[in-house]
Amino acid sequence: MHKEFLLLIFLEKLIYIYNYIVLPVDTIKQENIKSLYSPNTPKDIIYREHCSPLFTELELGTPAQKIPLIIKMKEIDYIITSVHQEKKENIPGYYINKTLYDLSDEFNHFNENKSSTYHYIQKCQKREHYYRYEDEWPVAETTCPSYETFSFYKDIDMKNKIKKEQLYFDLVRYMKDNVTGVLGLNLFNDRRTSSSFLSVLKRNNLTDNYYWFFDFDSPKNEKGKLIVGALLDEIYEDKYDKNDLHNANFYYGYYYYSLDFQKIVVKNESESINFEDESCELSFDINTLILNTEYRRYFQNIINDLIVGQKCFNDTFDQCEDLYGYKSELIFYYCKNEKDVKEELKKIIFPIHFYSNELNYIFEITIDEIIKESDEYIYIKLLFNKYGGRCILGKPFSLKYKFMLNPDKEGVGFYPKFKTKKGLEINWSIVIKVLLIVGLCIIFAILGIIIGKKLYGISRKKRANEMNDDDYEYFSENKKDKDNENENENSGNNLIKSEIN
Repeated sequence: MHKEFLLLIFLEKLIYIYNYIVLPVDTIKQENIKSLYSPNTPKDIIYREHCSPLFTELELGTPAQKIPLIIKMKEIDYIITSVHQEKKENIPGYYINKTLYDLSDEFNHFNENKSSTYHYIQKCQKREHYYRYEDEWPVAETTCPSYETFSFYKDIDMKNKIKKEQLYFDLVRYMKDNVTGVLGLNLFNDRRTSSSFLSVLKRNNLTDNYYWFFDFDSPKNEKGKLIVGALLDEIYEDKYDKNDLHNANFYYGYYYYSLDFQKIVVKNESESINFEDESCELSFDINTLILNTEYRRYFQNIINDLIVGQKCFNDTFDQCEDLYGYKSELIFYYCKNEKDVKEELKKIIFPIHFYSNELNYIFEITIDEIIKESDEYIYIKLLFNKYGGRCILGKPFSLKYKFMLNPDKEGVGFYPKFKTKKGLEINWSIVIKVLLIVGLCIIFAILGIIIGKKLYGISRKKRANEMNDDDYEYFSENKKDKDNENENENSGNNLIKSEIN
């Protein structure tokens, strides 16, 4: 029994050799974004296209409740909003007013009173006092340190779940914009680090490390997956090789997850236009690209004829002020949705190439990835800061390539190539696992046979002894019968002789 138990543990380790979790990811609908502009105007359309955050859904409580959480890659907060709001006076309008999201009809708040496994550690208190906020304003007014039972997917196909009890999280009340929760994917060196989502997972052995990445079939897809605690080569062993993994360091400050590009190049039919080296931030919150002033001057020059001819236009809009965001004014371009205009745009907007020495790769963005069409206009999703600003590469870039991020190592991981298949490719990792399982089964089968033979031999010996006793009795009886038979035969013969005489 003990050996069978060890075998089961070993087989489980082979199947789940890497500890990671998978979360479903979706995009907040544009109708749930509160726009600053009149509906269906160019400013309104580009505003909603630009503001495009992702969210996931956590399953917690007994019975289970599914609660949506907005994903914030640069933040550390891991908070879930309670459906029960305390009756307080003088709650700041900062928490009550809805400035960006309107999720009341779509998203569910957590009802801790309906869960038999929920309990809090200590009484709720003001979040700014609990975490000693100084330079930033907390996104919730009240925090209740809590424990609850959570369920997570443990495979990339999201078919198998693992349930974990007593996981820490912050239950909050009076959340800014009435958001149902926030899942931060960062690590700060402050008191919130131990309560962050990444720390909670690793501390409870649900993950082996702090790596995470998004897995979308296409940047235009609204649904995908968030994988936490594993690398691509550990999940897709047939596509990626760990020896091909390259890492680039990023500056750990206000701007997170930035890549340094040694060259940014546009190649047209006759020449190559080189732009200065640039550090660009990766973002999964926006569905646009914000480029620098140098590229803005170049773009203004190539589209100028269309602007003069009243075929294209430019305007500005205020960037969405997110939960942790800030306002800035952005310049955008849009053109009439006409066949000749579209053809002209394809002639003048060439692919942009980003050269990274650290990642050993040339990244590319084409016109098809930065165009959004409506009935009336074509919107170009290349934006520019009106006053300075920096390069930010949103979903057309960040979801096109699978970047792996690790806030603990302060780096961005990337595989410059897929595995090359030459004839029949053998996945040695799977082969080794199968051989180990088969070998163990053979070993235990042999042990079973040996043990069985020993047990059977003892039983047979015992039976043999019993049979010897039986044989003794049988042969004794047989001999006795033979003697009686001989004696009777002799008596008969004597009688016959007597009668003859």
